[in-house]
Amino acid sequence: MREEFRYMAELPGTPPEQAWVREYLETLSEWEGVVLAASVSRRLPASAEDAVNHLLSLCGGSVYLSADNYKGLGERWLRAAEKHLPDDVLEYIDLSAMGMRFAGDHPGYFVENHYAVCPPEDAMTAYQGRDSPLPEDNGWSLKLKLASAAAPEGVWLRLPDYQSIDQEDGSDGEIAAAKDALGVQSLDECTLLEARCVLPEAGAVQNQYDSIEDLVRDGNNLGFILDERGQGAAHWLERFAAALEYESCHTLRFALDISQNLDCYEWVSCEDLKEFAANHLRSCGVSEELITSGAICMKSYAEDLLETSGYMLTGDESAYVTRNTRTFSYNYSMEAEIPATPESVPAQKRSALPENILSAFPQLCELADVASPEEAASANAAIREALASQGPDGLRQLQAVMEYEECDSLEDAAAIATHLNCYSFVDIHDFCEVTKAELLSKGVDERALCCFDYETYAALTHDFGFIHTSDAAGVYLCRTDNSFQLPKWQEQDEMQGPTM
Repeated sequence: MREEFRYMAELPGTPPEQAWVREYLETLSEWEGVVLAASVSRRLPASAEDAVNHLLSLCGGSVYLSADNYKGLGERWLRAAEKHLPDDVLEYIDLSAMGMRFAGDHPGYFVENHYAVCPPEDAMTAYQGRDSPLPEDNGWSLKLKLASAAAPEGVWLRLPDYQSIDQEDGSDGEIAAAKDALGVQSLDECTLLEARCVLPEAGAVQNQYDSIEDLVRDGNNLGFILDERGQGAAHWLERFAAALEYESCHTLRFALDISQNLDCYEWVSCEDLKEFAANHLRSCGVSEELITSGAICMKSYAEDLLETSGYMLTGDESAYVTRNTRTFSYNYSMEAEIPATPESVPAQKRSALPENILSAFPQLCELADVASPEEAASANAAIREALASQGPDGLRQLQAVMEYEECDSLEDAAAIATHLNCYSFVDIHDFCEVTKAELLSKGVDERALCCFDYETYAALTHDFGFIHTSDAAGVYLCRTDNSFQLPKWQEQDEMQGPTM
């Protein structure tokens, strides 16, 4: 703990408040220390409650390194505000006056050889004392304690550092402040003394990286991802936590990969079990009267249905989760860290399909449960043979067509597997990403993308007469060859007779 702030942990207050302040100060970063010095210069905290609010408000401050007087501050501000300012004009500008003008608009203090803008006063009211719970200090991804020859005792770096990618206001962020205090040009010149990650599932990150710069980059990415939360997607954090548990994740790189592949997991909240069971029964053709009669124990039925379909109940018993058949993309994990699954092993060295293909996705599991052992074995062999050359993509396509054709038997599933060439498929995720990039390149406002009809656009660009969207499989599909029909649809056509 930095000696100049030790008094804050001893201010009058409740033991939990004092413990909270003490724990925060233990990992106070260099950047936070500069802002805190300015904040307490403006107003000393009088209690532990005050100290909590001082620390919670630090993110509202700013730091300008190497601005030890108004002249230096004025030059920093001008260079940030005027991108095309010629160097030869600086000697004709009253830089001290410019610095004073900036300080007037952005009140703060000079701290050693830096200028720190104080957090807004109204930001110091987040914690209301004994009548409200102490907030969690979870607005970070990594905290790293780094040492160098200039600072052998070490300084803390707190990530994510948004200033490392966005410096429009000219201020300096966490990484720049740490490098300045450590006297280094690159963090790889430092020694990593300690590392903490907000995700326990990331494991001991200090043992996973040879380069501190690489660790900082991934720590930044984790912070950005956690803040974005799937662009506000519902239950994103719960889905992410469930996927981490399902995969028994223990590295930061794998955690980052999982965060980018959440569409590879099916997730059902325990609060929605009754609705899940009801929707399943509707898809089977069960009458609404029976579904709503109260005669079926929906919760128990849903639990049994999910467990037999391969779902895992999370440790906190809040949700069920399983992997679907979508392709998992590894963008962060190193080759040696990628598990030897059918998706990652070269085709010539593996069987592309699971041995028991009937457990690949819920609809096949359900059909297998009501089939005889002989029927199941025959269907398993037929589907494996039909999909042998297609791997995971074939499974996804089979899942989508079975959904579209309302497949209700393993015999029909095997027939579909052998006739996948009668359908065309478009990967939804890849199509949407390419389309977004295309629209943005044409000047479309990013805010308008959420209103764009990707399904209709896919139909138009692929010349589909109709389109079916399978969210479970992550594909759009269209029948492009009518030579194949399931027996039940053939019978229905014969009963209807020819049309005029």
